[in-house]
Amino acid sequence: MKDRTQRRVALRTSTLAAEGAAFRRAWKRAEKGLAPEEPRRHLSFADIPAMMKALTPKRWTLLETLRREGAMSIAALARRLGRDYKNVHADVAALIGYGLVQRMPSGVDVPFDLIQAELSLVA
Repeated sequence: MKDRTQRRVALRTSTLAAEGAAFRRAWKRAEKGLAPEEPRRHLSFADIPAMMKALTPKRWTLLETLRREGAMSIAALARRLGRDYKNVHADVAALIGYGLVQRMPSGVDVPFDLIQAELSLVA
């Protein structure tokens, strides 16, 4: 039977202080012998402009294509997107660096069932 657990990642904005506080909370739970909270994968950016610079519209389209069509070579992906190989390769390399794309024997792929972006504008 297929594992019904969805592999998710949340993209969000956060501060270094907030990330540090979350780490301290987890550490204190561990020291008390408490079970860890349910693991949540996330990728945090300092602010919305940083997130948008990292995840450009072309990179979103690349992620959508891989998620919809599955693993493929970078050359096949470039053809599918109608883009230059060199630029697609650079985008794939950046997305691998963020952990949103992975290399597989069959090509590159998105290892998540759901990528959820959370944008917060706080005064």
